[in-house]
Amino acid sequence: MRLIPIRLFCFVTGLVCCLGSSEGQEKDTPSKTRIHASRIQENVARIYREMPGLEPSESRSSITDGEPGEAHLVPVTLPSILPARLKEAKTTVQLPSEFSDVTEGGGGRFLIFYLKKLNQLAVFDVSAARIIKYLPLDAEDVAIAASADKLLVVARDKGFIRRYDLLTFEQELTKPLPEPDMFYRIAMGSASNGPFLLCSGEQLPKQWVLSDLATLEPNGMQVKADRFDVRGGRELLLRASANGRLFTLHDLHHAASIVVGQKSITKHFNTYSGGYPFPSADGKTIYLNGKVYNREMKPQASPFKLPGIPSSSGDFFLTRGDDAKSSTLQIMQPGNPEPLVSVPDIGEPTQGPYYALWRGRENGYRLYFVPDAKMLIFLPLDNRQIELHRFDFEQALKESGKDYLFLASRPPLTVARGATYTYQVNVNSSPAKVKYTMTIGPEGMTVSPEGLVKWQVPHDFAGKQTEVVLTISNEAGKEVLQTCKLGIEGENTAPETAPKEAVTSPDADISTATNSTEMPVIKPVSFKEDQKQIQLPAPMTDLVVGGGGRYLIMYLKNLKRLAVFDCSQAAIVKYLPVDSEDVLIAASGYHLIVLLRDKMLIQRWNLKTLQRELMIPAPTTVPVGGMVMGSASQGPLVLICDTGPSFLFLDPNTMQPIELELMRGSDRNRGTYRGVESRYLKYAHASANGRVIAVGETILLLNDMTYERRLSPRLFRSSGVRKEKDYGMRPNTDGSLIYAPLALYSKNMTRKESHRHGENLLIPATQPGFCVSVTGHYSRKGSTGVALCLEGESTPFAELKQVDVSLNRLPPDRVFSFTGMAYTKRYTLVPDARLLIQIPTGEDRLILHKVNPELLLKQSDHNYLYVTSGSLSEAHLGKPWQHQIEVQSKQGGVKYQVSYGPKGMAVSPTGLITWTPPEDFASPEEGTVFNVQDQSGKSIMHSVKVSIPGAAENAARRAEEQLAQFKAVKEAHERQAKERRAQELEKQRQRQQQRLAQSRMRRIPARQPRAITSEYAVKVGPIAKAKAEANARAQLQQQIEALNQQKLNQGTRTWTDHKGNQFEAQLMRVFAGNAYFNTPIMNADRASFSLKVSLEKLSEEDRKQVKLAARHLTYKRKLYETLLSEEHSPRLQMSLISPGLERYSYRRGQKAQSFSVSQEGKPLLSWRVQILPLIGGNDLYQLFHHDEPWDSSHNRQLIPFMPDFYRSPDSKAEAGKTNLLVVSGAHCLFSTEAPDQQNQLKDDLDKTALLVEVPDSQAVEWTKPADWEFVDQNSIKSLFGFRPDGFYVMFADGRSEFISSSNSLSTLSRMFTCDDGQPYELKK
Repeated sequence: MRLIPIRLFCFVTGLVCCLGSSEGQEKDTPSKTRIHASRIQENVARIYREMPGLEPSESRSSITDGEPGEAHLVPVTLPSILPARLKEAKTTVQLPSEFSDVTEGGGGRFLIFYLKKLNQLAVFDVSAARIIKYLPLDAEDVAIAASADKLLVVARDKGFIRRYDLLTFEQELTKPLPEPDMFYRIAMGSASNGPFLLCSGEQLPKQWVLSDLATLEPNGMQVKADRFDVRGGRELLLRASANGRLFTLHDLHHAASIVVGQKSITKHFNTYSGGYPFPSADGKTIYLNGKVYNREMKPQASPFKLPGIPSSSGDFFLTRGDDAKSSTLQIMQPGNPEPLVSVPDIGEPTQGPYYALWRGRENGYRLYFVPDAKMLIFLPLDNRQIELHRFDFEQALKESGKDYLFLASRPPLTVARGATYTYQVNVNSSPAKVKYTMTIGPEGMTVSPEGLVKWQVPHDFAGKQTEVVLTISNEAGKEVLQTCKLGIEGENTAPETAPKEAVTSPDADISTATNSTEMPVIKPVSFKEDQKQIQLPAPMTDLVVGGGGRYLIMYLKNLKRLAVFDCSQAAIVKYLPVDSEDVLIAASGYHLIVLLRDKMLIQRWNLKTLQRELMIPAPTTVPVGGMVMGSASQGPLVLICDTGPSFLFLDPNTMQPIELELMRGSDRNRGTYRGVESRYLKYAHASANGRVIAVGETILLLNDMTYERRLSPRLFRSSGVRKEKDYGMRPNTDGSLIYAPLALYSKNMTRKESHRHGENLLIPATQPGFCVSVTGHYSRKGSTGVALCLEGESTPFAELKQVDVSLNRLPPDRVFSFTGMAYTKRYTLVPDARLLIQIPTGEDRLILHKVNPELLLKQSDHNYLYVTSGSLSEAHLGKPWQHQIEVQSKQGGVKYQVSYGPKGMAVSPTGLITWTPPEDFASPEEGTVFNVQDQSGKSIMHSVKVSIPGAAENAARRAEEQLAQFKAVKEAHERQAKERRAQELEKQRQRQQQRLAQSRMRRIPARQPRAITSEYAVKVGPIAKAKAEANARAQLQQQIEALNQQKLNQGTRTWTDHKGNQFEAQLMRVFAGNAYFNTPIMNADRASFSLKVSLEKLSEEDRKQVKLAARHLTYKRKLYETLLSEEHSPRLQMSLISPGLERYSYRRGQKAQSFSVSQEGKPLLSWRVQILPLIGGNDLYQLFHHDEPWDSSHNRQLIPFMPDFYRSPDSKAEAGKTNLLVVSGAHCLFSTEAPDQQNQLKDDLDKTALLVEVPDSQAVEWTKPADWEFVDQNSIKSLFGFRPDGFYVMFADGRSEFISSSNSLSTLSRMFTCDDGQPYELKK
């Protein structure tokens, strides 16, 4: 070893070793490098006197302050980093021996070198520019890692891991390794409190485990290794981001990342890397093989020519530029293809691109950039020197003359309760003028125009941390975000109270009035360059368009915020709080609707004021899988429930359910409706006008009072086609066209063969006329570019070469994944704003491209013809109305013709529509269609919807006049109907008396041939059982769907408006603050005349009646939804058998026996067998011998095949036994008396018990003709004990209910009888 002058370095031996005495250590240390410990202490003391800011803080946080296993959640206290005092621009520090590994600690303050030949660690202080400590080791093969103030040493040969304090160099804790004989690697964030990743030499690790820095043991955060995962062993390379929130792994062929959360981790895989992955200091970026990825291994920026490594702080990375052998260093930022600064003569040229900046397969780099120390550090290839280069990054940026903006300060991460939090934001910017905005922060936190953040922390602040996001921008249009989680120290002395959601009162007026013609104005963007990036404080998980394309609303799940992006301002204008991590969002032209799925609450926000207007319970208890609404409409809001799925329609103005009836035969283009798979629900799309909904293969066409269902052909049969997550269909703005994966359809699902677009993905724009074409999206090679097409065409008229499609490619393992955001939401074209918004696969930023579709179209050779004007307008009675059709045409010579419209409407040669609605016009909404054709013969159809507010009064007046004319006819019809009903009742009474006079009422089955053998019955029994269960559930689902399609059905009555005028009509539905009626008046087509009346124009009493009717139908629907969600209740089973039991038990006043009988009068089989054909179990029914008793040798073998709907959920009875028994007795519906001695039914069906759930001790074989008999009050006592506080009963009207034990036995007795006629009330 070469002897080095003592004035060039400080070397310590003889310190206390970890397992032996200091004297023993000195004997093993070469005498040429030995120096007294007192000399070292004097050296360090002198450094701290010269640079007092480097002394360790006395108030630094301790990793033991947190809960066990959560040291990484303790706020970090970083040691100070000051600019080094170098006398020359370049200084070289010699090491006493060559190093074999190096790691960074203290957030860039320290470099720790492993001197293997000397068996020591050398601690280099970057700010002091010298080695300040030598630590002796008692192992000969070690791995090292450092955090903010700790140093870890893994002794591979001795089998232990040891922790040192990096500021005092005291040994703190030693723990044995889990597998002592393995080869270990370790990584840890240099500016963190852990955790650390410790990997053994196992070639195929079972899982990747993180460990706690305080305990040196696994902290419970782990992720399972995949079959084709990164391999362990000596070829494994580990890296950690400085903040400890990201780890990268690499072997010879694969790369992966591990993202660290609060208490869990996730792993993301890259199939083949071809290079080494390096995480950035902030843990948001990975530099790999000349590309920039986000932490989920998704590409984020255009490739640069050579690999790069991160700086010690900030988001900068370093590369050699165009030549791997160059000594010129380039400092760059992700997303910026041009270097910020180029620094010549740093280090020495080396061979090969992968060894120019870092060292082989060890953890350390060859070059370090520490901005706070104003230093670049290079480690030459001999591994014996440290080259220090004085480099003032801020000064170099100013001299470059470029526009830039980046942060130069770190916020304090902790504050005590009751204290004042202050933080001065320091930035480097050109231009110098900077604007500071408090984007997200606790109540009361402010930021001054000079960047001073202040907050008086309340003593009773709820929670132990809070999110803070600052937005900093300069005049050049550049913008950066600074985010942090601020820890709140101290105990909250205020009593803990659970936060209550401010749910809007049911009595509050929640309706709003919107004008369909006042859509938010969209102006063209005006930022400086052709491209602009908007950074988000957290990744988005969903995105919707609102305000007719003016707003993009993004859900930031990690922050529980909605970010509202204004396309006209090209900026995020507000962050809206949502206290949930499970959210669905939808937006109309005026409202934003948020569904908190974990709490089943719905919020409504005003898009104009961005204020929350209300929060109400969701109108269903069934899980909602999707929610959509037209971005330029007034609704309706469509909720797509998981079960079925079923569709619920809400009026966003009143938040009341809308009753839309499914038109029969509307899905005739396919034989059987299979429903929608649940994985498609969150990717539903709506046309901008809200009239067409696409979800999976299903298209819904919404009308005023009905909706139609269209089903696509088999779109997804082609194998090997790359569809990623955009399965399904997308309607254009007016819903006239449907874009599917491989074809273009009309809204009636008629394929337009001439518009087949093959491998390109077409995404409609937010306004009519254009669509985005992602070229080659469906090909095996993936997307190759982005172009613009006219709506309804597939041939592009302009290519957008400035759009980098590589940023939107998904990794191979995500191609067929249904997680994350739909791919079709990654490109949003807003023609009115002349803006294309691109969302890269990281979902943490927006890339804005200036795109003027109209200008590009005019500059092209494309023969175009399209309409740019809107399709909504408003007219007034008796006043001239005009609407200009604005058309863009390549050929010119445009002609206009009215294809459909009201009498008197005309269109001029220039496209001006004129019409004067007559004073007596009675249609509140009129649809019109125009044919537009240019001189080349190319034509399109354009529709305009005209609303006439005053026409509703005319409709009501006309209805009143016609009602008066037909009043006499109606009265005559009523008299005739009354007479017919009386005659029919008399005939029924006579037929009943005749049947009662006949012989005893018994259900005697016809003798069947013995074709069914016992062997055959036992063989097919399980199949018949399963079929019976499936059919019963299908019947119940049909009842639910029929109920969802049911109208209000209130019957005809007299209604009164606010002026006292009366009209007679039937209420059909309520929508958008209007009530829709059917009148007895018939029009020329002999159809009922429909009437639309605003709720405000009805009398107060009638308004209450309308709301009551709508709520009643909603309540009935919720009953079925509740049944489907109950797990321990037999109500679902009761509902499944109710249709069959109702038809069996009571017909036209007759009461039946609960079993079939033979000709000799002997009981045979129970009612449970007899009703099987009525509930879908005919196959099982046919297996019985119905002329034999239940316990015959044949029938007994069918007992094990009892359908599940006869078994109570919590029953522990033997197999084949049921707890569901009918109520029998002398005065019950299933009477034990002879027919001629039975009393007539006097009680209401909803007050008479039909079926009861009995305890297991009374359960019987399901085929046995035995049930529960009610004799007197004592019989009721046997029902208690199976369930706490009561029992379940099904009434004769099919309703099931839990009966509380708080009711008296006398009251319950009236429930089981059917002929006493006495009323009673049950306690809940």
